[in-house]
Amino acid sequence: MITEKVKKIALKRECLQMRARVTFAFHLFQFYLLFILYQLSFILVTPAFPQNQPKFIHYSIADGLSQNSANSIFQDNRGFMWFGTQAGLNRFDGYEFKVFKHNPSDSLSISNNWIGIFSKTAGERCGSALLAAG
Repeated sequence: MITEKVKKIALKRECLQMRARVTFAFHLFQFYLLFILYQLSFILVTPAFPQNQPKFIHYSIADGLSQNSANSIFQDNRGFMWFGTQAGLNRFDGYEFKVFKHNPSDSLSISNNWIGIFSKTAGERCGSALLAAG
């Protein structure tokens, strides 16, 4: 009778130990699963390739711009960037600036060095623009 009680107690103890091991293994599995999901969330959210971020380059008089600040900016259909400043009209081809200034002895030069506003005209296909010179 005592041996039967001891056997029952030993069996209960083994069952409790087994249950504790299973519970521990289950919680460990849950932890690893959550850890893997956490890591995957960063992989899935973070793009594999960097996004196209705009690149800003600051140009100044040292780079060929006629003035450090521009009153207006325009891009024509050929890809040229035009900058209107108080010191002339600047055309940028991606590599260098060409500055157009008023020349009193040349009737075909721009009428004024102060360039204020650009706007596209109806002849947009040709890349033309209206200038407002001050």
